[in-house]
Amino acid sequence: GEAQCHVAAFHPTRRHEVLLGTTGGLWSSTDGGRHWQRVLSNLPHHAVRDVVIGSQDPFRVYALTDGGLFGSVGALDRWERLFESFSAEEETAEDAEEPSEDTEPLSADSRRLTSVALDPHDPATVYLATSEGLVVSHDHGATWERISPAGGGAAAIRHLAVQAHSPTVAYAATSQGVARYHSQEQRWELLYAGLPTQGVNFVATTEAKV
Repeated sequence: GEAQCHVAAFHPTRRHEVLLGTTGGLWSSTDGGRHWQRVLSNLPHHAVRDVVIGSQDPFRVYALTDGGLFGSVGALDRWERLFESFSAEEETAEDAEEPSEDTEPLSADSRRLTSVALDPHDPATVYLATSEGLVVSHDHGATWERISPAGGGAAAIRHLAVQAHSPTVAYAATSQGVARYHSQEQRWELLYAGLPTQGVNFVATTEAKV
């Protein structure tokens, strides 16, 4: 059957190069989308839910699949699993149980992953949205730690975006509205005034200050 597209990621300097995450795996184009080929590698043939290319380090690519978060450096023929997740068959609920408020360092873990975002000014910092909140790595995904959910980050995160002009601020789309995380202050803030519904599925940020 036909594959469904989840996400498109554009190379920050080579504008004709595009990566496409689909239910049929990862695909690439080098001519602006006129022609596509499947990325053949050790990346498991899971659906690719999210793809990000580093703006400061474009040779480093992260792919979020049903099997976890994978990273590749250089060519896309070799991938390393950085964080595990439940398969689609093991967890299908929209939102999982709320996490405990510990901040213990995390390695590979079993939870549903929903979105990945990079700090635009620190290529080593990776934010990973999960069904149990937010986790962060400061070493390209080698080690992870849980962000405290106090103040609004306890809800399952459906999508995540980091401000390009303010890399210390991340926005999360959740079932309770939009949550803003201030990394320097290590606190969450719920933003829902004026929203017609608290359930938010997607969030994006502008490149310029508004």
